[in-house]
Amino acid sequence: MRQCLLRRLPWWIGIAALTFWAGSFYGWVGLLVAAGLSAAVAITFVVQCRRQCQGR
Repeated sequence: MRQCLLRRLPWWIGIAALTFWAGSFYGWVGLLVAAGLSAAVAITFVVQCRRQCQGR
């Protein structure tokens, strides 16, 4: 599972950076939305990796 997550880490960093950059134009509300989206993507990646590891 660790290798799966490490493979997806650059994607998560890119998505988080882009959403925080875009959210910064809308002030605190935008940053909160960006944090929520980044958390949702991270949770999705963890769930996908868990399912992939269980399938093996």
